[in-house]
Amino acid sequence: MNLRGKNLFEICEGDLQSLKEDKVPESRYIEYKSQLPGRTDADKKEFLADISSFANADGGDIIYGIMAKDGIPVEICGLQEENPEEQIQFLENLLRNGVEPHIPGVIPQKIDLSEEKGWALVVRIPKSWRGPHMVILQLRGHERFFGRDSSGRHAFDYHEIRDSFSQFGKNLERIQGFYLSRIEKIKGDYPLPLIEGPKAVFHLIPLSFLDPLSAIDLKKVKSTMESLGLPQRFGNSVRYNFDGIIAFEPYIKGSCSAYQFFRRGAAELVRGFPITDTKSAKSVISIDYLEESMSNFLKKTLELFKGISVMPPFFFWHSLLEVKGFGVVNDDSHPAFQLPDHRIDRNDLLLPEWVIEDFKDPIDKIVRETLDMVWNSAGYPGEWS
Repeated sequence: MNLRGKNLFEICEGDLQSLKEDKVPESRYIEYKSQLPGRTDADKKEFLADISSFANADGGDIIYGIMAKDGIPVEICGLQEENPEEQIQFLENLLRNGVEPHIPGVIPQKIDLSEEKGWALVVRIPKSWRGPHMVILQLRGHERFFGRDSSGRHAFDYHEIRDSFSQFGKNLERIQGFYLSRIEKIKGDYPLPLIEGPKAVFHLIPLSFLDPLSAIDLKKVKSTMESLGLPQRFGNSVRYNFDGIIAFEPYIKGSCSAYQFFRRGAAELVRGFPITDTKSAKSVISIDYLEESMSNFLKKTLELFKGISVMPPFFFWHSLLEVKGFGVVNDDSHPAFQLPDHRIDRNDLLLPEWVIEDFKDPIDKIVRETLDMVWNSAGYPGEWS
């Protein structure tokens, strides 16, 4: 039994008991603490060093309320502090002000315990894309950067600091490389026939996608997709394929919508456009249709990720393919019969990426500002809305 891969929001006392019974040792991915950090400078520094070491490595969990001996859990002692929400708020504020750059996506989850044991706290730290992270509270000497190995936390030496900066840049390049490779596949070698014409493409890729051990239970993915109504929203037919699971709408001339979930956690939506024909040789694209598609994709996929414990950060891309010469209209203010004054001047629009660092990030802001760029690409000033 190990909490790695376990949905954080489903962890219960039984899972903690299993850690004890199975004698799961502390490691690169898990650490036990019998009590919460105190309010002294030394306690604060210890907490910040622990959190940043996980973020600078491959992420993991710190469990407060379990007593360990030689790294082996021996007792679920629980936490007796009153007002758990205030305790959690103190730790979140400490983390926000004590580490640079800020570590996104750290989630503390309170676990209720039985028999007057109080409560426990699981703090899940994702592998960070922003690092390496430095503890800015003064420590002795140069020990401000921390990482982890099989024996636990250690201070980075000069070479580890240098290598860490280099590795984080390479991670971003690898994620972008995957995104670009998918765009090429959609344009030339997609596993399903797609309808001809312009397409809207959306990608949401977690940093954990780079982890070769991050394979996800596809049966759970499929059941979660169905419970969220994803197949009905993006495609009536669902089947497993080489990449993972795909939901699509089959038509004689090809699918007009295909939602691909990749077995290592990324999601992709390809949608054809309902084209508004005009007397012109060209057609127009509804930006309201883009808004609805993007909002639904982001909201439903984030719910899916949360349900199967795929954690932030996530990288989001919106792309428009085969759109040169098409106009863009706002359904609320532009009658379908009226031709737009401007048209898109290139075949593909590969818009800049967004980073979603928390499930609570404002999705509406991402949608609005992304569509502003689409609006401007068609020759219009200002905001589309």
